[in-house]
Amino acid sequence: MKSDVINIHRQSADEANGDKDENLKHYVTLTCEDGCKFVMPEDDCIFLPIVHATVEELAIYIWGEIIVGLDPELLLKRGIHTMEVIVAEAPGQEAVFRYEIPEKAARFDVASFILGNADELEPKPCSEVG
Repeated sequence: MKSDVINIHRQSADEANGDKDENLKHYVTLTCEDGCKFVMPEDDCIFLPIVHATVEELAIYIWGEIIVGLDPELLLKRGIHTMEVIVAEAPGQEAVFRYEIPEKAARFDVASFILGNADELEPKPCSEVG
């Protein structure tokens, strides 16, 4: 949804004719910066608040969604201090995002996080060696 190289436009099948019937099939048109266009049914799409659909951005986004869905307080009480998400696009091509469990659940603004407008990462081992 936040792409800086692709324009995303949602429309109904008859929008060009002025018909705004909500029951009509809706489509998404992606227009790339080189002018290429791709049209697909909206039902086949999911709109994510990321800039590029890279495995790195997807790993960060998924990590944030998991934290929002879980109870960070319970995880911390159980001794879980770090969570890791791995997203692979092909064998041997993957991104790993590992981050400390926050005290309160909050979604990441992935673009801000990647651009460095978020807290610095402080890598920690999965278990403390005593």
